[in-house]
Amino acid sequence: MPIAGQIADTLDRPEHAFLTRSSGDQTIDADLQYLRELPWADTSIGPISTWSRELLVLINLAMLSPQPQLFLLGPDSIIIYNTAYGRLLYDHHPLYQGRPIALNEALISNAPAIDRIVDRATTRVRPANENHVTFFFSDSGRLRETFLSATMVKLPEPLQGFHATTYDTTAAALQLRRRESLKAILDSCALAKDMPGFWDSILQGIRIEDGDISFAMLYRADLLEKFDPEADCSRNVVDHQGFTLHGVVGSEDSGHSQHLNMSSPEPYVGCMREAVRTGQPLLVSVKDGTMPESWGRQSRQRCYGDDSLEAVIIPSSDSPESEVYAVLVLGIPPRRPYDEDYASWIYSIHQLFANAVTTFRLAEARSFDTQLVVRRAEALRTRQLLQAQLLMKQREAELQAEKLNEAIEAKRQQENFIDMTSHEIRNPLSAVILSADSVTQTLSQIQDLIKASVTKNASIDPHSLTELLDDIAESVDTISSCSMHQKRISDDILSLSKLNSGLVEISPSAFSLSSFMNRVCETFNNETSRADINFTAMQDSSVRLYNVDWIQADSGRIMQIMTNLISNAIKFTAGVKGEKSITIRVGASQTKDIAIFQDLIMTKPFQVIDDKTKASNEDIYLWFEVADTGCGMDGKERSKMFQRFSQASPKTYNEYGGSGLGLFISLKLVSLQGGVIGFTSQTGRGTNFAFSVRALREKSPDLASKQAMSILPDRGAVEANTLSVLLVEDNRTNQAVLSAQLRRHGYTVYTADNGQEAFDFLQSSRHWITSGQDSKLPHADVICMDIEMPIVDGIACTRMIRQAQQDGDITNHIPIIAVTANARLEQLHSVIEAGMDDAISKPFRVNDLKAVIDGVLRRA
Repeated sequence: MPIAGQIADTLDRPEHAFLTRSSGDQTIDADLQYLRELPWADTSIGPISTWSRELLVLINLAMLSPQPQLFLLGPDSIIIYNTAYGRLLYDHHPLYQGRPIALNEALISNAPAIDRIVDRATTRVRPANENHVTFFFSDSGRLRETFLSATMVKLPEPLQGFHATTYDTTAAALQLRRRESLKAILDSCALAKDMPGFWDSILQGIRIEDGDISFAMLYRADLLEKFDPEADCSRNVVDHQGFTLHGVVGSEDSGHSQHLNMSSPEPYVGCMREAVRTGQPLLVSVKDGTMPESWGRQSRQRCYGDDSLEAVIIPSSDSPESEVYAVLVLGIPPRRPYDEDYASWIYSIHQLFANAVTTFRLAEARSFDTQLVVRRAEALRTRQLLQAQLLMKQREAELQAEKLNEAIEAKRQQENFIDMTSHEIRNPLSAVILSADSVTQTLSQIQDLIKASVTKNASIDPHSLTELLDDIAESVDTISSCSMHQKRISDDILSLSKLNSGLVEISPSAFSLSSFMNRVCETFNNETSRADINFTAMQDSSVRLYNVDWIQADSGRIMQIMTNLISNAIKFTAGVKGEKSITIRVGASQTKDIAIFQDLIMTKPFQVIDDKTKASNEDIYLWFEVADTGCGMDGKERSKMFQRFSQASPKTYNEYGGSGLGLFISLKLVSLQGGVIGFTSQTGRGTNFAFSVRALREKSPDLASKQAMSILPDRGAVEANTLSVLLVEDNRTNQAVLSAQLRRHGYTVYTADNGQEAFDFLQSSRHWITSGQDSKLPHADVICMDIEMPIVDGIACTRMIRQAQQDGDITNHIPIIAVTANARLEQLHSVIEAGMDDAISKPFRVNDLKAVIDGVLRRA
């Protein structure tokens, strides 16, 4: 282990960010800290900085998963597991993290099962499964029996190792085992003809199943003969002063009393008296002295051979008013706790024991009791009640099995999603690498042309040069397209995580509907042009009818839905023959019943909007339609729309790719905004999607406001070549690329590697009060600030700048824009609270950053 506070490796790549930034869960953050501080350089898989991006993405997803997951990496099967799996390890966590599996004692005992599942994962195409594998983990120094089911897949090349998703199936396995134990007891007792035979039968039933009863002792109450003058004969009555041992299940050589005097001061005898008095089971233990240690030694031939430390005393009656004819002592398995489920199972045994004894006792008392018919009916009702209880428990077991199957199906879908996500990340990444190689090769050819022209003193062939430049443009276009595809996949995963955690908030703001539609068109014009698709946007006449121009709604969430629908339309239209067109429309309605939805297949919203809310005159429903002439869908494919991790058919993924999340996310976002979504599609004729959102009409800015605005200096009209930008970025590659891009757009760019260098720059600039506004000194009209940086991070640096501003050391307000890979809304809010003016999340295009710069300078 490294020294506390020592970072074991340099984690400066973007994909390392999840190891250092907060996940929102303190336990996960502690595990991530432990993970990154391990001496990975001493292991066969090497330091974290050498791990592939794909592996880091999978580890990031696993650490956030609520399901226990682990990786076996490298030739030594080094273990990496998530927080959920760590909870199963009890005392062994976090010591097993980063160690070869051969050194982890709690897993060595299950080496055969692990070897089987690894072998199957290696030799089979489909994931390998192992169900209800028994593990023993130390919990506060005491072994705990745990059942796990696991699915393991071999990681794709070049990753070396395996990824396993496990499920704690202890509850289901114990329920199955206890149901079998109860059945064995019932079957054995059903063979008994009388009460003496019943005593042997119940012990025999307990003896059959070895798992949940570590030992058993049956004590029968002493009987006294009493003459009944009415029946003119004697009968046996219970003498509660003494109990005699009838039989034992367990080690016969362990010490136990053959006869118990119920007036004895022994603590366990006192517990037996209490159980007899109340007619209820009573827990005794070695720890509090109510159970003799000699009882626990009887379990050495059962339940893994440990000495039992607890037992339950069960009387043959379930009420204080009834006679107790026997007491059954059941040892609790040493490696299972006496929890609520075990207590419920003991309750079933108690009812079986008490009802059976009552039934036999009633049969024996037939000649003495004139109410035999009534008592027989009571016994029958008791049996019926027991049967009903058993049926209820059986139904509970079936429901548990159904839940387990649902969990397995959810796990399967998650695995498919991971496979698809990995494919969707790797495919465009491969294209990016190949395109970058193509650019390098083409530039080399251009250099050769130039050298040849210089050597031969001849002009360069324009045709050859044009072809090479076209190749570079095509490769750069491919890189841009693939990068945007990867960004959409990342956005889908982030959106799904927020939706599942209930972190998505709808934030309405005023915006122009016309400007919004123009922005949609600008976003997709290039992409549709490249695919030779006729892309058209129009407003329905209802927009003018209801005088809808400026509205109050969440334009970002609406844009996210439109992006998902239009991206799908482009994907499924680009490859068709003949006419290729995509048309988007926007309209308005004063009610939820909109004509455009009449012929569509509608989906059920995820949440019910309260229609009792008093509507105002400003309420409006906006609807949007995306219609394409793509390949369309058949009936089977239409039935799978809007399901999470699901696409229309295997052909859809194989031919078009995608994560299977876009429509599912769109449905949730529409529901959160009080709307509905539907679609219609026919094979070969295209697809139409339409959705609505609830909004408020907003008054457009009046003439006076516009005139007042025009009086103010328009900072957005300032040419870029008159502006200076201080770029604070610790990643040298990102710094160099972004600096070059900004300079191409006319900005003067200064750079700093961290927050401290940025603050030092300001102290030596004309912004610092002691400089005297020397025009020869550098200045910054705006600061682009990264967040995660060494020495002084972006938030700390911002606070230093704002404090210096407040103290008067900095003479003016310098706008600061957060340029960060943190994309969650709460992370972006935190930078604004720290004193920054705006934020933009990576990845982005330089025009996007330029628009943000113009915006903050306009507001400055």
